[in-house]
Amino acid sequence: MGSPELNPEKRPPSLDISNMMIEMIAINIGKPKAYFVDVIHTKGHADWYLSPEDALEHGLVNKIGIPDLKVEATVTVILE
Repeated sequence: MGSPELNPEKRPPSLDISNMMIEMIAINIGKPKAYFVDVIHTKGHADWYLSPEDALEHGLVNKIGIPDLKVEATVTVILE
């Protein structure tokens, strides 16, 4: 029979959605489509918690720390 992951007839729809979302994340950060699927498989499908440095290394974040905030405002007052 095989594993439910390998048998599309017995695979739950939620697994397809999860894989699709994981692949979309990989593509959006410029990694190969199977990048995170491979990492998750290597970790034995266990929960995977990332430190900020790990997230930066995998390309999930651009910067660690408080973002710089620059605010510019222009006000125009017209009295008639």
